[in-house]
Amino acid sequence: MDDRMRTLAAGAAYQLLESFKRDHPLWTDDKTPLDELTLWLGLEVTTFHPDDYPQGTYGFLEPGENLVWLRRDLPETLRRFTLAHELGHAILHRQIGYRHITFNPPQPGQESEQGMSREDPCQTQDVREEAMGFIYQEQAEELLGIGLSYDPRSQRELEANIFAAELLMPLERVRALYLTKQLPANKLAGVFDVSNAAMLNRVAGLLVETRETPGQGEVEQTGVSSPPKKQYDEFQQAAIDAPTPALIVAGPGSGKTSTLIGRAEYLIYSLGVPPENILALTFSRKAAEEMQERLQRVLDAHSIPPTVSTFHAFCAEVLRTYGDLVGLRRDFAFIDDAEGYFLLRRLAEELPLRHYQNLSTPTMYFPVMLSGVSRAKDELVTPLEYKRLALLMLERASNDEEMQQAEKALEIADIYALYQAALERQGDTDFGGLIMLTVQLLREHPEAWSGKAIPISAA
Repeated sequence: MDDRMRTLAAGAAYQLLESFKRDHPLWTDDKTPLDELTLWLGLEVTTFHPDDYPQGTYGFLEPGENLVWLRRDLPETLRRFTLAHELGHAILHRQIGYRHITFNPPQPGQESEQGMSREDPCQTQDVREEAMGFIYQEQAEELLGIGLSYDPRSQRELEANIFAAELLMPLERVRALYLTKQLPANKLAGVFDVSNAAMLNRVAGLLVETRETPGQGEVEQTGVSSPPKKQYDEFQQAAIDAPTPALIVAGPGSGKTSTLIGRAEYLIYSLGVPPENILALTFSRKAAEEMQERLQRVLDAHSIPPTVSTFHAFCAEVLRTYGDLVGLRRDFAFIDDAEGYFLLRRLAEELPLRHYQNLSTPTMYFPVMLSGVSRAKDELVTPLEYKRLALLMLERASNDEEMQQAEKALEIADIYALYQAALERQGDTDFGGLIMLTVQLLREHPEAWSGKAIPISAA
Protein backbone atom coordinates (compact mmCIF):
# COMPACT_ATOMS: atom_id res chain seq x y z
CA MET A 1 0.00 0.00 0.00
CA ASP A 2 1.34 3.45 -0.86
CA ASP A 3 1.64 6.18 1.75
CA ARG A 4 -1.18 8.18 0.16
CA MET A 5 -3.76 5.46 0.76
CA ARG A 6 -2.46 4.85 4.28
CA THR A 7 -2.82 8.57 5.01
CA LEU A 8 -6.32 8.71 3.53
CA ALA A 9 -7.52 5.76 5.62
CA ALA A 10 -6.10 7.19 8.84
CA GLY A 11 -7.36 10.67 7.91
CA ALA A 12 -10.91 9.40 7.51
CA ALA A 13 -10.86 7.97 11.03
CA TYR A 14 -9.37 11.18 12.41
CA GLN A 15 -12.05 13.28 10.70
CA LEU A 16 -14.80 11.02 12.04
CA LEU A 17 -13.48 11.28 15.60
CA GLU A 18 -13.16 15.04 15.40
CA SER A 19 -16.72 15.38 14.13
CA PHE A 20 -17.99 13.16 16.93
CA LYS A 21 -16.07 15.17 19.54
CA ARG A 22 -17.60 18.43 18.34
CA ASP A 23 -21.08 16.95 18.83
CA HIS A 24 -20.18 15.37 22.18
CA PRO A 25 -18.13 17.90 24.18
CA LEU A 26 -18.60 15.90 27.41
CA TRP A 27 -16.57 12.98 26.03
CA THR A 28 -13.13 13.40 27.55
CA ASP A 29 -11.61 9.95 28.14
CA ASP A 30 -9.37 8.04 25.70
CA LYS A 31 -11.62 5.05 25.09
CA THR A 32 -13.51 5.63 21.85
CA PRO A 33 -17.26 5.19 22.57
CA LEU A 34 -17.57 3.01 19.51
CA ASP A 35 -21.18 1.86 19.88
CA GLU A 36 -22.41 5.40 20.48
CA LEU A 37 -20.34 6.65 17.55
CA THR A 38 -21.83 3.95 15.30
CA LEU A 39 -25.39 4.99 16.15
CA TRP A 40 -24.48 8.67 15.76
CA LEU A 41 -23.12 7.85 12.31
CA GLY A 42 -26.46 6.33 11.32
CA LEU A 43 -25.51 2.65 11.40
CA GLU A 44 -27.08 -0.14 13.42
CA VAL A 45 -25.34 -3.26 14.73
CA THR A 46 -26.76 -6.75 15.02
CA THR A 47 -25.18 -10.17 15.61
CA PHE A 48 -25.18 -13.63 14.07
CA HIS A 49 -24.50 -17.06 15.52
CA PRO A 50 -20.99 -18.44 14.76
CA ASP A 51 -22.52 -21.49 13.05
CA ASP A 52 -24.46 -19.35 10.58
CA TYR A 53 -21.37 -18.52 8.49
CA PRO A 54 -18.05 -20.21 7.61
CA GLN A 55 -15.59 -20.68 10.46
CA GLY A 56 -13.54 -17.56 11.08
CA THR A 57 -16.19 -15.10 9.87
CA TYR A 58 -16.13 -11.95 12.01
CA GLY A 59 -18.53 -9.51 10.37
CA PHE A 60 -19.82 -7.74 7.30
CA LEU A 61 -21.96 -4.86 6.07
CA GLU A 62 -25.48 -5.63 4.89
CA PRO A 63 -25.54 -4.70 1.17
CA GLY A 64 -27.63 -1.60 0.57
CA GLU A 65 -28.40 -1.17 4.26
CA ASN A 66 -26.89 0.86 7.11
CA LEU A 67 -26.45 -2.33 9.10
CA VAL A 68 -23.34 -4.03 10.49
CA TRP A 69 -23.37 -7.75 11.32
CA LEU A 70 -20.91 -9.04 13.95
CA ARG A 71 -20.29 -12.54 15.27
CA ARG A 72 -21.84 -12.63 18.72
CA ASP A 73 -19.12 -14.56 20.60
CA LEU A 74 -16.19 -12.25 19.78
CA PRO A 75 -14.08 -11.16 22.78
CA GLU A 76 -14.83 -7.52 23.60
CA THR A 77 -11.58 -6.06 22.28
CA LEU A 78 -11.88 -8.04 19.05
CA ARG A 79 -15.56 -7.07 18.76
CA ARG A 80 -14.56 -3.40 19.01
CA PHE A 81 -11.80 -3.76 16.43
CA THR A 82 -14.09 -5.68 14.05
CA LEU A 83 -16.81 -3.03 14.39
CA ALA A 84 -14.25 -0.28 13.75
CA HIS A 85 -13.00 -2.28 10.74
CA GLU A 86 -16.54 -2.45 9.30
CA LEU A 87 -17.00 1.28 9.90
CA GLY A 88 -13.84 1.70 7.83
CA HIS A 89 -15.48 -0.16 4.96
CA ALA A 90 -18.61 1.94 5.33
CA ILE A 91 -16.73 5.26 5.25
CA LEU A 92 -13.99 4.38 2.75
CA HIS A 93 -15.54 1.93 0.32
CA ARG A 94 -19.22 2.73 -0.10
CA GLN A 95 -20.62 5.20 -2.59
CA ILE A 96 -23.17 6.60 -0.13
CA GLY A 97 -22.29 9.14 2.54
CA TYR A 98 -23.30 8.89 6.17
CA ARG A 99 -24.83 11.26 8.66
CA HIS A 100 -22.31 13.90 9.81
CA ILE A 101 -19.48 12.79 7.48
CA THR A 102 -18.70 12.00 3.85
CA PHE A 103 -15.07 11.10 3.20
CA ASN A 104 -13.68 10.36 -0.27
CA PRO A 105 -16.38 7.93 -1.36
CA PRO A 106 -15.59 5.81 -4.45
CA GLN A 107 -16.38 7.30 -7.82
CA PRO A 108 -19.58 6.03 -9.47
CA GLY A 109 -18.96 2.61 -10.96
CA GLN A 110 -16.02 1.93 -8.66
CA GLU A 111 -17.93 1.10 -5.49
CA SER A 112 -17.93 -2.54 -4.45
CA GLU A 113 -19.42 -4.66 -1.70
CA GLN A 114 -16.77 -7.36 -2.26
CA GLY A 115 -15.14 -8.25 1.02
CA MET A 116 -17.98 -6.48 2.89
CA SER A 117 -21.13 -8.53 2.22
CA ARG A 118 -22.57 -11.75 3.60
CA GLU A 119 -21.41 -13.51 0.42
CA ASP A 120 -17.82 -12.36 1.01
CA PRO A 121 -17.57 -11.39 4.70
CA CYS A 122 -14.57 -10.17 6.66
CA GLN A 123 -12.79 -13.12 8.21
CA THR A 124 -9.83 -13.86 10.46
CA GLN A 125 -7.29 -13.06 7.77
CA ASP A 126 -8.99 -9.71 7.04
CA VAL A 127 -9.55 -8.21 10.51
CA ARG A 128 -5.91 -8.06 11.57
CA GLU A 129 -5.50 -6.00 14.70
CA GLU A 130 -2.09 -7.56 15.30
CA ALA A 131 -0.58 -7.11 11.83
CA MET A 132 2.71 -5.23 12.21
CA GLY A 133 2.02 -2.72 9.47
CA PHE A 134 5.17 -0.59 9.28
CA ILE A 135 7.60 -3.38 10.14
CA TYR A 136 5.86 -5.72 7.72
CA GLN A 137 5.99 -3.15 4.94
CA GLU A 138 9.76 -2.73 5.34
CA GLN A 139 10.42 -6.47 5.37
CA ALA A 140 8.10 -7.09 2.44
CA GLU A 141 9.64 -4.33 0.35
CA GLU A 142 13.15 -5.62 0.99
CA LEU A 143 12.17 -9.13 -0.12
CA LEU A 144 9.55 -8.35 -2.75
CA GLY A 145 10.56 -4.91 -4.00
CA ILE A 146 9.28 -1.37 -3.57
CA GLY A 147 5.61 -0.89 -4.30
CA LEU A 148 4.50 -4.29 -3.05
CA SER A 149 1.18 -4.72 -4.77
CA TYR A 150 -1.97 -5.87 -3.07
CA ASP A 151 -4.98 -7.20 -4.93
CA PRO A 152 -8.00 -4.85 -4.63
CA ARG A 153 -9.73 -6.87 -1.92
CA SER A 154 -6.61 -7.13 0.25
CA GLN A 155 -6.01 -3.41 -0.14
CA ARG A 156 -9.54 -2.62 1.03
CA GLU A 157 -9.10 -4.86 4.07
CA LEU A 158 -5.76 -3.24 4.91
CA GLU A 159 -7.29 0.22 4.57
CA ALA A 160 -10.13 -0.81 6.92
CA ASN A 161 -7.59 -2.07 9.47
CA ILE A 162 -5.63 1.19 9.32
CA PHE A 163 -8.91 3.09 9.77
CA ALA A 164 -9.83 0.92 12.78
CA ALA A 165 -6.44 1.41 14.42
CA GLU A 166 -6.65 5.20 14.15
CA LEU A 167 -10.28 5.26 15.30
CA LEU A 168 -9.57 3.20 18.43
CA MET A 169 -5.98 4.30 19.11
CA PRO A 170 -5.42 7.82 17.71
CA LEU A 171 -1.73 7.93 16.92
CA GLU A 172 -1.06 11.37 18.39
CA ARG A 173 -2.68 10.42 21.69
CA VAL A 174 -0.82 7.10 21.84
CA ARG A 175 2.41 8.95 21.11
CA ALA A 176 1.76 11.41 23.94
CA LEU A 177 0.97 8.71 26.49
CA TYR A 178 3.71 6.29 25.41
CA LEU A 179 6.61 8.60 24.65
CA THR A 180 5.83 11.53 26.95
CA LYS A 181 4.08 9.95 29.92
CA GLN A 182 5.86 6.63 29.33
CA LEU A 183 2.86 4.40 29.93
CA PRO A 184 3.72 0.79 28.96
CA ALA A 185 1.87 -0.91 26.12
CA ASN A 186 -0.18 -3.20 28.37
CA LYS A 187 -1.53 -0.22 30.36
CA LEU A 188 -2.26 1.66 27.14
CA ALA A 189 -4.28 -1.32 25.91
CA GLY A 190 -6.51 -0.94 28.97
CA VAL A 191 -6.82 2.81 28.53
CA PHE A 192 -8.03 2.47 24.92
CA ASP A 193 -9.88 -0.85 25.49
CA VAL A 194 -8.00 -2.71 22.77
CA SER A 195 -6.05 -5.96 22.79
CA ASN A 196 -2.39 -6.06 23.77
CA ALA A 197 -1.64 -7.23 20.22
CA ALA A 198 -3.29 -4.18 18.68
CA MET A 199 -1.47 -1.80 21.01
CA LEU A 200 1.89 -3.51 20.44
CA ASN A 201 1.34 -2.94 16.73
CA ARG A 202 0.63 0.74 17.37
CA VAL A 203 3.68 1.18 19.58
CA ALA A 204 5.87 -0.66 17.06
CA GLY A 205 4.78 1.87 14.45
CA LEU A 206 5.82 4.70 16.74
CA LEU A 207 9.23 3.15 17.30
CA VAL A 208 9.79 2.82 13.55
CA GLU A 209 8.73 6.44 13.02
CA THR A 210 11.24 7.74 15.56
CA ARG A 211 14.27 6.13 13.96
CA GLU A 212 16.83 8.56 12.64
CA THR A 213 16.51 9.62 9.02
CA PRO A 214 19.39 10.68 6.73
CA GLY A 215 20.71 14.21 7.23
CA GLN A 216 19.26 17.01 5.20
CA GLY A 217 22.69 18.11 4.09
CA GLU A 218 23.16 15.15 1.79
CA VAL A 219 23.32 16.16 -1.86
CA GLU A 220 22.04 13.89 -4.58
CA GLN A 221 24.67 13.15 -7.20
CA THR A 222 23.61 13.64 -10.79
CA GLY A 223 25.30 13.26 -14.10
CA VAL A 224 27.58 10.46 -12.88
CA SER A 225 29.16 8.64 -15.80
CA SER A 226 28.71 4.91 -16.23
CA PRO A 227 31.39 2.84 -14.52
CA PRO A 228 33.98 1.11 -16.69
CA LYS A 229 33.28 -2.46 -17.82
CA LYS A 230 33.66 -4.87 -14.94
CA GLN A 231 36.87 -6.89 -14.79
CA TYR A 232 36.42 -10.41 -13.40
CA ASP A 233 38.99 -12.61 -11.70
CA GLU A 234 39.71 -16.12 -12.98
CA PHE A 235 37.19 -17.76 -10.66
CA GLN A 236 34.38 -15.38 -11.58
CA GLN A 237 35.20 -15.78 -15.26
CA ALA A 238 35.04 -19.57 -14.90
CA ALA A 239 31.57 -19.21 -13.39
CA ILE A 240 30.49 -16.87 -16.18
CA ASP A 241 31.69 -19.22 -18.93
CA ALA A 242 30.55 -22.48 -17.29
CA PRO A 243 28.26 -24.74 -19.31
CA THR A 244 24.70 -24.95 -17.99
CA PRO A 245 23.44 -26.21 -15.67
CA ALA A 246 26.13 -25.38 -13.14
CA LEU A 247 26.18 -24.85 -9.39
CA ILE A 248 28.77 -22.34 -8.21
CA VAL A 249 29.37 -22.17 -4.46
CA ALA A 250 30.67 -18.81 -3.17
CA GLY A 251 30.70 -17.10 0.20
CA PRO A 252 29.57 -13.63 1.27
CA GLY A 253 31.34 -10.71 -0.40
CA SER A 254 32.77 -12.86 -3.16
CA GLY A 255 31.12 -10.90 -5.98
CA LYS A 256 28.13 -13.14 -6.71
CA THR A 257 25.92 -10.32 -7.99
CA SER A 258 28.58 -8.99 -10.34
CA THR A 259 29.18 -12.50 -11.60
CA LEU A 260 25.49 -12.97 -12.31
CA ILE A 261 25.52 -9.78 -14.37
CA GLY A 262 28.51 -11.06 -16.29
CA ARG A 263 26.77 -14.40 -16.76
CA ALA A 264 23.71 -12.72 -18.26
CA GLU A 265 25.90 -10.67 -20.65
CA TYR A 266 27.73 -13.84 -21.66
CA LEU A 267 24.50 -15.71 -22.38
CA ILE A 268 23.16 -12.82 -24.45
CA TYR A 269 26.21 -11.76 -26.45
CA SER A 270 28.30 -14.93 -26.65
CA LEU A 271 25.64 -17.63 -26.81
CA GLY A 272 22.89 -15.61 -28.47
CA VAL A 273 20.24 -16.28 -25.83
CA PRO A 274 17.33 -13.81 -26.17
CA PRO A 275 17.33 -11.53 -23.10
CA GLU A 276 13.63 -12.15 -22.48
CA ASN A 277 14.41 -15.86 -21.99
CA ILE A 278 16.65 -15.18 -18.98
CA LEU A 279 15.47 -15.16 -15.39
CA ALA A 280 17.99 -13.66 -12.92
CA LEU A 281 17.26 -14.05 -9.22
CA THR A 282 19.08 -12.84 -6.13
CA PHE A 283 18.31 -12.42 -2.44
CA SER A 284 18.20 -8.69 -1.88
CA ARG A 285 16.28 -5.93 -3.60
CA LYS A 286 19.46 -3.84 -3.78
CA ALA A 287 21.30 -6.56 -5.70
CA ALA A 288 18.33 -7.04 -8.03
CA GLU A 289 18.19 -3.31 -8.76
CA GLU A 290 21.93 -3.27 -9.45
CA MET A 291 21.56 -6.16 -11.92
CA GLN A 292 18.61 -4.48 -13.60
CA GLU A 293 20.48 -1.19 -14.06
CA ARG A 294 23.67 -2.83 -15.33
CA LEU A 295 21.84 -5.01 -17.81
CA GLN A 296 19.77 -2.11 -19.10
CA ARG A 297 22.99 -0.20 -19.82
CA VAL A 298 24.55 -3.00 -21.85
CA LEU A 299 21.46 -4.09 -23.78
CA ASP A 300 20.16 -2.60 -26.99
CA ALA A 301 17.54 0.06 -26.27
CA HIS A 302 14.89 -1.95 -28.16
CA SER A 303 15.66 -5.28 -26.49
CA ILE A 304 13.24 -6.84 -24.04
CA PRO A 305 15.30 -7.06 -20.83
CA PRO A 306 15.74 -10.23 -18.78
CA THR A 307 13.42 -10.79 -15.84
CA VAL A 308 15.41 -9.66 -12.80
CA SER A 309 13.96 -10.12 -9.34
CA THR A 310 14.51 -11.40 -5.83
CA PHE A 311 13.71 -15.03 -5.07
CA HIS A 312 10.81 -14.01 -2.85
CA ALA A 313 9.33 -11.49 -5.29
CA PHE A 314 9.46 -13.97 -8.16
CA CYS A 315 7.88 -16.72 -6.06
CA ALA A 316 5.18 -14.33 -4.85
CA GLU A 317 4.33 -13.46 -8.45
CA VAL A 318 4.10 -17.12 -9.42
CA LEU A 319 1.93 -17.93 -6.41
CA ARG A 320 -0.38 -15.00 -7.06
CA THR A 321 -1.23 -16.75 -10.33
CA TYR A 322 -1.07 -20.44 -9.39
CA GLY A 323 -1.18 -20.47 -5.58
CA ASP A 324 -4.58 -22.16 -5.46
CA LEU A 325 -2.88 -25.32 -6.76
CA VAL A 326 -0.91 -25.54 -3.50
CA GLY A 327 -3.67 -24.50 -1.11
CA LEU A 328 -3.37 -20.71 -1.03
CA ARG A 329 -6.44 -18.51 -1.20
CA ARG A 330 -6.65 -16.12 -4.12
CA ASP A 331 -5.76 -13.04 -2.08
CA PHE A 332 -3.37 -14.74 0.34
CA ALA A 333 -1.39 -12.66 2.84
CA PHE A 334 2.29 -12.80 3.79
CA ILE A 335 2.82 -13.62 7.46
CA ASP A 336 5.95 -11.93 8.83
CA ASP A 337 7.82 -12.87 12.02
CA ALA A 338 5.72 -10.58 14.19
CA GLU A 339 2.46 -12.09 12.91
CA GLY A 340 3.98 -15.55 13.29
CA TYR A 341 4.57 -14.69 16.94
CA PHE A 342 0.89 -13.87 17.41
CA LEU A 343 -0.13 -16.99 15.48
CA LEU A 344 1.87 -19.11 17.92
CA ARG A 345 0.21 -17.28 20.78
CA ARG A 346 -3.21 -18.23 19.43
CA LEU A 347 -2.02 -21.85 19.26
CA ALA A 348 -0.46 -21.75 22.74
CA GLU A 349 -2.89 -24.20 24.33
CA GLU A 350 -2.26 -26.76 21.59
CA LEU A 351 1.55 -26.57 21.62
CA PRO A 352 3.09 -29.76 23.12
CA LEU A 353 5.74 -27.94 25.15
CA ARG A 354 8.31 -29.40 27.47
CA HIS A 355 11.81 -28.15 26.74
CA TYR A 356 10.43 -24.88 25.32
CA GLN A 357 7.99 -24.24 28.15
CA ASN A 358 8.33 -21.28 30.52
CA LEU A 359 5.40 -20.82 32.88
CA SER A 360 6.32 -17.29 33.96
CA THR A 361 6.96 -16.06 30.39
CA PRO A 362 5.03 -18.36 28.02
CA THR A 363 6.22 -16.55 24.89
CA MET A 364 9.93 -16.67 25.77
CA TYR A 365 10.79 -19.38 23.25
CA PHE A 366 8.57 -18.20 20.41
CA PRO A 367 11.54 -16.67 18.50
CA VAL A 368 13.39 -19.99 18.80
CA MET A 369 10.36 -21.85 17.48
CA LEU A 370 9.91 -19.50 14.53
CA SER A 371 13.62 -19.68 13.76
CA GLY A 372 13.45 -23.48 13.68
CA VAL A 373 10.48 -23.41 11.33
CA SER A 374 12.18 -20.84 9.11
CA ARG A 375 15.37 -22.91 8.85
CA ALA A 376 13.33 -25.96 7.93
CA LYS A 377 11.56 -24.10 5.15
CA ASP A 378 14.86 -22.73 3.86
CA GLU A 379 15.94 -26.35 3.44
CA LEU A 380 12.55 -27.27 1.88
CA VAL A 381 11.85 -29.63 4.79
CA THR A 382 8.15 -30.31 5.43
CA PRO A 383 6.73 -30.88 8.93
CA LEU A 384 6.48 -34.61 8.21
CA GLU A 385 10.09 -34.81 7.05
CA TYR A 386 11.22 -32.73 10.05
CA LYS A 387 9.50 -35.23 12.34
CA ARG A 388 11.17 -38.15 10.57
CA LEU A 389 14.61 -36.58 10.90
CA ALA A 390 14.02 -35.77 14.59
CA LEU A 391 12.99 -39.38 15.30
CA LEU A 392 16.14 -40.54 13.52
CA MET A 393 18.18 -38.22 15.77
CA LEU A 394 16.50 -39.74 18.82
CA GLU A 395 17.17 -43.25 17.61
CA ARG A 396 20.86 -42.50 17.10
CA ALA A 397 21.35 -40.51 20.34
CA SER A 398 24.13 -42.06 22.44
CA ASN A 399 24.25 -39.73 25.47
CA ASP A 400 22.05 -37.38 27.50
CA GLU A 401 23.05 -34.29 25.51
CA GLU A 402 22.22 -35.89 22.16
CA MET A 403 18.99 -37.24 23.64
CA GLN A 404 17.94 -33.76 24.74
CA GLN A 405 18.77 -32.24 21.37
CA ALA A 406 16.65 -34.90 19.66
CA GLU A 407 13.75 -34.28 22.03
CA LYS A 408 13.95 -30.54 21.32
CA ALA A 409 13.93 -31.26 17.59
CA LEU A 410 10.83 -33.44 18.05
CA GLU A 411 9.16 -30.61 19.95
CA ILE A 412 9.93 -28.14 17.13
CA ALA A 413 8.61 -30.69 14.62
CA ASP A 414 5.24 -30.83 16.41
CA ILE A 415 5.13 -27.03 16.71
CA TYR A 416 6.00 -26.72 13.01
CA ALA A 417 3.13 -29.06 12.11
CA LEU A 418 0.58 -27.05 14.14
CA TYR A 419 1.91 -23.71 12.85
CA GLN A 420 1.82 -24.87 9.23
CA ALA A 421 -1.66 -26.33 9.62
CA ALA A 422 -2.88 -22.97 10.95
CA LEU A 423 -1.36 -21.17 7.95
CA GLU A 424 -3.02 -23.64 5.60
CA ARG A 425 -6.40 -23.14 7.26
CA GLN A 426 -6.03 -19.41 6.62
CA GLY A 427 -4.78 -20.01 3.09
CA ASP A 428 -1.76 -17.79 3.84
CA THR A 429 2.00 -18.27 3.85
CA ASP A 430 5.03 -16.88 5.64
CA PHE A 431 8.09 -15.65 3.74
CA GLY A 432 9.86 -19.01 4.01
CA GLY A 433 6.81 -20.62 2.48
CA LEU A 434 7.02 -18.45 -0.64
CA ILE A 435 10.01 -20.39 -1.93
CA MET A 436 8.93 -23.74 -0.48
CA LEU A 437 5.44 -23.55 -2.01
CA THR A 438 6.81 -22.43 -5.37
CA VAL A 439 9.13 -25.43 -5.46
CA GLN A 440 6.18 -27.65 -4.54
CA LEU A 441 4.09 -26.02 -7.27
CA LEU A 442 6.70 -26.54 -9.98
CA ARG A 443 7.28 -30.15 -8.92
CA GLU A 444 3.60 -31.10 -8.74
CA HIS A 445 2.31 -28.88 -11.55
CA PRO A 446 5.08 -28.43 -14.14
CA GLU A 447 2.50 -26.97 -16.54
CA ALA A 448 2.69 -23.77 -14.44
CA TRP A 449 6.27 -23.28 -15.63
CA SER A 450 6.77 -22.10 -19.18
CA GLY A 451 10.17 -23.76 -19.51
CA LYS A 452 11.38 -20.94 -21.72
CA ALA A 453 13.56 -19.00 -19.32
CA ILE A 454 17.15 -19.90 -18.51
CA PRO A 455 17.41 -19.29 -14.76
CA ILE A 456 20.54 -17.88 -13.19
CA SER A 457 20.64 -17.24 -9.48
CA ALA A 458 22.80 -16.31 -6.51
CA ALA A 459 22.68 -19.13 -3.96
